[in-house]
Amino acid sequence: MKPGPAADVPPLPFSLTLRDGTRILVRYLQPSDREELRRGFLRLSAVSRWLRFASPIRRLNEGQLRYLTEVDQVDHIAVGARDEGHPDKPGVAVGRCIRFKRDPAVAEFAITVVDDYQDRGIGILLLRVLMAAAAPQGIRTLRGFVLGTNRRMLHVLGKLGARLQPQMGGMIEADIELAP
Repeated sequence: MKPGPAADVPPLPFSLTLRDGTRILVRYLQPSDREELRRGFLRLSAVSRWLRFASPIRRLNEGQLRYLTEVDQVDHIAVGARDEGHPDKPGVAVGRCIRFKRDPAVAEFAITVVDDYQDRGIGILLLRVLMAAAAPQGIRTLRGFVLGTNRRMLHVLGKLGARLQPQMGGMIEADIELAP
């Protein structure tokens, strides 16, 4: 599976087959996903947690789970992917973007893919889903902050034509411009 541009992303929810044959379901996150998100987070390696959060988070507390699942899908858009062939497993990836209050045309994005599903094209797919979902909400730029050592994510961002700017502390600011 090779995801096309954001304009080619079907409306949510949708299923598709990845290039390795894995069938995934992509849909908006809901408050009822709280426990599944907790279980999925525990499947992340310490390295993946560090690359995503730039801090040594071991588990998500109740406030974090509420913040991550009780979203309005306008100013805070969150999508998840699950492996349809393994309904016993929690979700395999989450993508989100949160609109900046000081600049409502910009939203910070983040993508998390559990370790055993990385390098299958899910990260770029979720970014394209976020691009398609954010543009109709008036968001014109998705901005992410990525550790300079996160080569996988920097590769994905390069495929999407993101503008990359080094920041202090080894971070890279990545801007993806959205079509209106």
